[in-house]
Amino acid sequence: MNFTTPIAPVFAAALLLSPFAEEPSKAAAQVNVGTQWEFITDADDGTLYFGGPVTRVGNNAVLLIKSVNDPELPPGEEDQFRMAFNCANRTYKKSNGWVTVGEKGTVGYRWFKHACGASPLKVSRTVQA
Repeated sequence: MNFTTPIAPVFAAALLLSPFAEEPSKAAAQVNVGTQWEFITDADDGTLYFGGPVTRVGNNAVLLIKSVNDPELPPGEEDQFRMAFNCANRTYKKSNGWVTVGEKGTVGYRWFKHACGASPLKVSRTVQA
């Protein structure tokens, strides 16, 4: 063993590079969501949300949402679902009726802003009511 090699520079380099090292669990969560998806937000639990095509009907917007890295799903599994928003009165549709969108900074509010703030170039279809 060579005791003349200074270990401090090697240790310092390892400390500097450690934030860039991937954890195995994070590496497995890397996903290519495709070109039709645009990042909307992330949740406190690590779930990433992407918005797909928006369909507009009058004051309503229907957004296709993809969730990735959701801890409630098996590893590597993604979920897609649609949400309907009333842009005029800031509500979204649930099975029991229309519910007010959450406060600024919440995931639901960011979905609403994405759906109702979509530029005409990002709207897949507009239907006259």
